[in-house]
Amino acid sequence: QFLQGVPGVLTPEEARGEVVFRTQGRCLVCHPGPRATDDSFRYTGVRPQNDDLGRFNVTGNPGDRGRMKVPNLLNLELRDRFFHNGGMATIEQVIDFYNRGGDFTAPNKDPNIVPLGLTPQQRADLAAFLRRPFTDQRVAQGLAPFDDPVLYSQSNRVPTSIGAASASA
Repeated sequence: QFLQGVPGVLTPEEARGEVVFRTQGRCLVCHPGPRATDDSFRYTGVRPQNDDLGRFNVTGNPGDRGRMKVPNLLNLELRDRFFHNGGMATIEQVIDFYNRGGDFTAPNKDPNIVPLGLTPQQRADLAAFLRRPFTDQRVAQGLAPFDDPVLYSQSNRVPTSIGAASASA
């Protein structure tokens, strides 16, 4: 409901967390819009950039060493591990990571990843905001259309060939 713009759906703690998300937390830089991602690739200091080459493996550009795709925040509460390597187990650990400005540094580290100076209350409020408002209750409760989707390969449908096969050039 929050992401659909329904007013008054946030608790006071979540509303304070939204303010942190939009201001001091700098979250909107990478997590804007309804999917809460800008789909960019950034090095945030999760691992030394040469340990996990990330985007560099695709582009060959040295400036892309360690850059990983910014994930969306939808259904964040339902995830059991965070970051590309699963290095964090809780939303609070992720917030603490960003609050300290990451763990590693490199020339291509995103300039927005700096110590934030969030208070314990601000961190708790931000965690509350990242949980419920970003979680689709249909997914959390396994309700349609997320109850038990069937893949085509799991169905009893069988593909039918039309015409004759031909050699491709």
